[in-house]
Amino acid sequence: MEYLFRDWADVLRRLNIAGHILLLLDYDGTLTPLVATPEQAVLAEDMRQLLRALNDRDSFSVGVISGRKLDEIQAIIGVPGIYYAGNHGLEMQGPKMHYFNPRSSQARSYLDRIYQDLEERLARLEGIILEDKNLSLSLHYRLVSQEQVQEVKEVFSRICEPYVIRNQVKITRGKKVLEVRPPVDCNKGQAVLALRDHFCAKDRLITIYIGDDQTDEDAFSVLKDSPDISILVGDGVRGSQARYFLEDVAEVKEFLARLMEL
Repeated sequence: MEYLFRDWADVLRRLNIAGHILLLLDYDGTLTPLVATPEQAVLAEDMRQLLRALNDRDSFSVGVISGRKLDEIQAIIGVPGIYYAGNHGLEMQGPKMHYFNPRSSQARSYLDRIYQDLEERLARLEGIILEDKNLSLSLHYRLVSQEQVQEVKEVFSRICEPYVIRNQVKITRGKKVLEVRPPVDCNKGQAVLALRDHFCAKDRLITIYIGDDQTDEDAFSVLKDSPDISILVGDGVRGSQARYFLEDVAEVKEFLARLMEL
């Protein structure tokens, strides 16, 4: 994996011969720094203006693929005319595109039971944030004391394991977060492929994907054997399949500013 700005000449060569650039980004940890609670992750206005300005150019299309639910990520970003994928691609919306995974709602009753059990079993622990995202659940433990993290993981596993065994839900993990999703083949990689297919008529299409977490590896994986550009933010994922890396959100903003100069 190369540091993107160190290998900028090669990146620039590929971008300059592209007929159209599909720019896709994660939100938390990519467009905003990771913070203690999800509601504290507020998009900076200059970052919002960069997304808007890039999307206004004929040679670019912009999308955000997030683990947050669709209406939440739409409200947070607040840029009309771009593509949004929520719940890791279970629901997507953008110009001439609307998608909802038809099987995802079948897990709703199981998610309700798991949510109630987690809420009851973990109520005494400080720092737990349990999110119901309609199509999935997220258990954040960033604020939990280090001594209690293992207990959180064990309780989560005991509650969820019976549902996983019966293929009623599946479990994924990210940075200080445990997630319960419907047992369907849907992730950020599948979302990237769906959005690329949406632009299949574009000549010399180049896709850029930027993310920081384990859940972004699915997107990096589908782009690794192509001329596309995959970028990991930070060093939170060992053995990442991303082709390039950037240090932090500030460098993501610098990269977007450089794209404006193309």
